[in-house]
Amino acid sequence: MTIDETKAHIVRTLIGLYPNSDKIGKGSEVGYHLALEDLAAELFTRDIWRAILTQHPTFPPNPGELRAFVKNVTSTALGWEQAWYLAMREVRRTGAELWYGPPVFPDDATAAAVRAVGWAAMCAAPDPRGGGSAKDLGFLQARFRDAYEAAVERHRRDDIAAALTASARPALAEVGS
Repeated sequence: MTIDETKAHIVRTLIGLYPNSDKIGKGSEVGYHLALEDLAAELFTRDIWRAILTQHPTFPPNPGELRAFVKNVTSTALGWEQAWYLAMREVRRTGAELWYGPPVFPDDATAAAVRAVGWAAMCAAPDPRGGGSAKDLGFLQARFRDAYEAAVERHRRDDIAAALTASARPALAEVGS
């Protein structure tokens, strides 16, 4: 997104949504631009603005909040429940001995969560339908959920850091010369 697109799409819309905010528009275009430049202007649809307005009814989101909101809404990350289901499907398909090949996970966060919990623990997960302990299964699911959500957050932060680093390179090059 160019600085002109940021001014046109982001700052003007924020001023329109929050007319009593006098802080927007006085040099803040640069901050919004640096935080949002790697996002396509087309992401900022009417539905996104409506959702942002419900989250922030009285004051505008700062650039970081706006970026996090848009990334969360447009994220392709699975919910932890779906990631759990797909990981357990791989447990059933390959087994503990991996006789039918290595497990295939839909994303890095699921693979990281399985590594954190442990493949052996996933394979030994109790099945309440077969007489296993639902409490033990719930404990394993909670560990998986925490590990998966931490991995998704870690990937999200890495993406933001990479985008901000990429946007800062030209500015740093100018300072160094």
